[in-house]
Amino acid sequence: MSGYFSSEGTFLLYGILSGVLLQACWGLLQYLTLSPVYIGRSGIQGGFINPGIYGCFMAVGLIIIIHLITIYKGTKPGLIFLITTTMLVLAALIFSLSRTAYIAALLGTGILLSPRLDFKCHVWFMRFRFLLLGAFIIAFIGLFYYLWQRNTLSVSGRFLIWKISFRMFMDYPVFGIGYGNFFTEYGNYQAAYFQSGNGTLQEVKTAGLNYYPFNELLKVAVENGIIGLALFLWMLILCIRSWSRIKAKYPHLIVFISMLIVIMIFGMFSYPLQSDAINCVFYFSIAAIASFQMSLYTFNFNRIKKISMLIPVILLFGLSMRKINALNDWRKAQSSMVYAEGDALRKYEKIYHVLDNNGAFLFNYGALLADMNVNDKSLNILTSAQRYLSNPKLATILAIIYNRMQNYGKAERYYLSCAYMEPKRFVPFNTLLVFYRNTGQTFKAQNIARKIIDKPVKIPSLRISEIKNAARQYLFVSQNDKPPLLNKK
Repeated sequence: MSGYFSSEGTFLLYGILSGVLLQACWGLLQYLTLSPVYIGRSGIQGGFINPGIYGCFMAVGLIIIIHLITIYKGTKPGLIFLITTTMLVLAALIFSLSRTAYIAALLGTGILLSPRLDFKCHVWFMRFRFLLLGAFIIAFIGLFYYLWQRNTLSVSGRFLIWKISFRMFMDYPVFGIGYGNFFTEYGNYQAAYFQSGNGTLQEVKTAGLNYYPFNELLKVAVENGIIGLALFLWMLILCIRSWSRIKAKYPHLIVFISMLIVIMIFGMFSYPLQSDAINCVFYFSIAAIASFQMSLYTFNFNRIKKISMLIPVILLFGLSMRKINALNDWRKAQSSMVYAEGDALRKYEKIYHVLDNNGAFLFNYGALLADMNVNDKSLNILTSAQRYLSNPKLATILAIIYNRMQNYGKAERYYLSCAYMEPKRFVPFNTLLVFYRNTGQTFKAQNIARKIIDKPVKIPSLRISEIKNAARQYLFVSQNDKPPLLNKK
C-alpha cells in the first residue's frame, strides 16, 4: 500500500476513531446533563449542528471499531479498550435518537461483516440471495413506515423540501443553479410555490426555511445538474469497482466501502456532507481506496515546481489573513455601534470591499443603513446580499425601503416573498395586510385577512389570537362598517 494509509489504513482509522471517541464522550456528558446542549432539540449532539449528523458520525465510528476488533492481534488491554469504546459509541448512537443513523449503521455493519462469512454460510447466502433480498426490502420498508408514523410531520416536511428542490432542478437540469446556491435560492422557490396556491394546509404547517435538501444526491443535482450528478455517481462507482478488483489482495478495504455506504445511506434523508468532520471521512475513504491502485503518473518535484506550488499557497494565505482581519473589524464595528456610531460606520465602509461577497455582512451593513434611512445605499447593498442568501428578514427590509421610496409594486413583491417563504408564520401576513390597508388596496387586503383567519395554528399564542382578531375586525368593517365580536381564544 502507498501514500499515508500504511498498514492497510489502520493508522487513518485510529485517527478517525479518536475523534469519534471524543464526540461520544461529549454526547454522553450531554445526556447526563453535565455538558450543555442546544435548547429545544431532543437527543444528544456533541459538537455537531444536530443529533442526526451526530448519529451519522457515531454510525461511521461503529463501523471502524467493529473492523478494528475483527483484525485486532494485540494485547488484552488493547482489546478491552476497543470493546469499551464500542460500548460508548453504541450508547451515543442510541441516545442520538436518529432513526436514519440506526438504519445506516445496521446496513453498514452487515456489509462490513458479509465477506467474513465462512464458506458454507456464503454458499447458503448465494443460493437464497433473491429470497433474502426480498425479505430485506420488505423489512426495510416496514421499518421505514414505522419510523415515519412516529414522526409524520418531520417526514412530510422532507417530502415538501424534495418537491421544491426538484422544481429547482427542473429549471436548470443540465448544469444546475451553481455550487452553493441551494442555500441562496430555496427560500425564493418555496415562496413562489406557496404564492401560486399549490401548497396544502399540511404543507403550510410543516414548511420551514431550509438551507439543505435532506438528500445529498438531490443537492448535487440541483447545484451541478445532471452532469455534476453523473460525475459524482461515477466517482462512487469507480471506488466500488476498484475495491472489487483488489479485494482479494486487500480484504480490509471493505471498511472504507462500508463507511462510504453508511454516509450515503444517511445522506438519502439528511445532509451529512455539510459537516466538515463527515466530509473529511467521506473523501479520506475515497483517497484510501485510490491509494491502493496502480499509479498512472508520478510527480517529480524539482526546485522550480516546488517554488511554483509555494507561490499560490502564499497568495492564498495572504488573502485569508486579509479576510480574517476584515471579519475581526466587522465584529468590533458591531460592538461599537451603540456608543460610537460614526466610527463603526467608517469601519463598515472600510471593510466593505473585502467582505462584499459575504451575505451576512452585506445584510448587516445594509440593515444598519436602512435603520438610518440611507435608502439608496442600503438598497444597493441589500440587493447584492440577495446573491448570497434569501430569508424573510432580508425581504422585509427591502420591502420597507421600497415602501419609503413609494415604489409600492416592488414593496408588495418583497412583502409577499417574506410572507410565503415561511407560510405558517402570522406576523409577515399581518404586515402585508397593514401594507395593503395603508396603500388603499382593499380587495387584496380582504384576501389576506381571509388567509389569516383560515390559517391553521401550529402553536397557539396570544400574539396569533390578536392577529386573527385584527383580521376579523378589518374584514367585517371593510364589508359592513361595523366591528365584529372579537374571539378571545
